Amino acid sequence: NAELTRLLARSVRQHDEAVQLEQVARDITSSLDRVQVLDLVVERARTLCRADLAWLAAYDAESETARIVALAGGEDRALMNFVARPGAGATGWVLRHERPLCVNGPDADVISPDERRAFGSERLVAIAIVPLSIRGVPAGILAIATREPRTFDDEMTTMARLASQACVALENARLYEERTLVAQEAERRRIAYDLHDGIAQMIVSAKQHLDTCQDVWGTDRLRAASELEKGVDSLQRALAETREILTSLRPSSVEAVGLRAAIQTLLTDTGRQQGWSTDLRDVLGDRPLPFAVENAVFRITQEALSNAARHAEARHVSVELRHDGESWIEAVIGDDGRGFEIKPGVEPSNGIGMESMRERARLLGGNVTITSAGRGTVVRARLPLTSVTTW
Repeated sequence: NAELTRLLARSVRQHDEAVQLEQVARDITSSLDRVQVLDLVVERARTLCRADLAWLAAYDAESETARIVALAGGEDRALMNFVARPGAGATGWVLRHERPLCVNGPDADVISPDERRAFGSERLVAIAIVPLSIRGVPAGILAIATREPRTFDDEMTTMARLASQACVALENARLYEERTLVAQEAERRRIAYDLHDGIAQMIVSAKQHLDTCQDVWGTDRLRAASELEKGVDSLQRALAETREILTSLRPSSVEAVGLRAAIQTLLTDTGRQQGWSTDLRDVLGDRPLPFAVENAVFRITQEALSNAARHAEARHVSVELRHDGESWIEAVIGDDGRGFEIKPGVEPSNGIGMESMRERARLLGGNVTITSAGRGTVVRARLPLTSVTTW
């Protein structure tokens, strides 16, 4: 009966841990913020394994060192400043051999003098360390420790699962950061293009007209007045273009008013400025959407409307928001303008704006397609409702 009770208690504990690990996996992979992921991993390692401390050290191949980047349960500077090297001490052994290790006792032979000082500052006695590896390349270690003797027999499996989940989440976070930098660079190029080919040219034209006005002011008042009028017109167009760029750079209103209201306001305001008739069809209903997806849909729609205003010479523009079951959302932006030629099998790439739209969609695992048949253009953005990031 005692053995049966012990086995039953262990089974219940393992079931509870499995449920918690499933929740941990969802929590970890739902964030693309590297710092948030690291903090979550070490906190969950500490609580799930009933440890006093937990930490994660990231390995840098260039300097061949591993430094602690997240710590739960302790604040001692000696531990936070600890630097590990492959082959040196218990941490270095795990980094070199890429195998887990448990140490019981601060005076164990495998503990290095640097580790003894760092671990001793927190009075740590028992330590378990598992490796982090991404694509077969050492990425660091995840460790838990207690101030009382422990064997960690049952905790090593939990640690290994956490380490695996942490690697996936960190990979996703790194990819997202890299893609975000690409998107930001594309946005900078778009702004530079707008400034150079738009505002700068208008200002140069205005200066030329005003210079001519100044030159002929005393001899030809009629021509001077004409040149002044042209210069003022160029400055007014430059001012309008500047306002448009500034508007596109402002934080979107999606978070404050919701996706439908934000797009309705954008469509109505742009339509009024351009003289379009507009139509918004929303079949999303009240279903909640991830903010990253809503913001991407808004920005893609904003860019598509901006392109239509500049190039389409349209009379009517429509936006449709719809979903495909539980997996996808689509935004379809169409105009009846003059369109442009698309060669069969060739993805249209004329303009930084199109590149920006496609990159925003790719960041979330989606895509943007653009079709044009001589008259009219349709931009179709398709995004997953759950972020799909792969390395």
